[in-house]
Amino acid sequence: MPKGDLLAEFSVWPLIDSVSVMGLDHPKLALETLGKLTHHFSSEFAVCPFFDAHEDLTLSVFKA
Repeated sequence: MPKGDLLAEFSVWPLIDSVSVMGLDHPKLALETLGKLTHHFSSEFAVCPFFDAHEDLTLSVFKA
């Protein structure tokens, strides 16, 4: 995906939302995936469910 192609970057958004919903049972993998996807589009809202369900793990990922 070419950097700066806003339309292409927006195409990642549904995937990010899917990870935030389906990844709650696998938080380490989901947070790693969101970390990689956030290079293409912001995952700032997708991490909110992880703070609610797995606060300590999520904070440790952010501190790393």
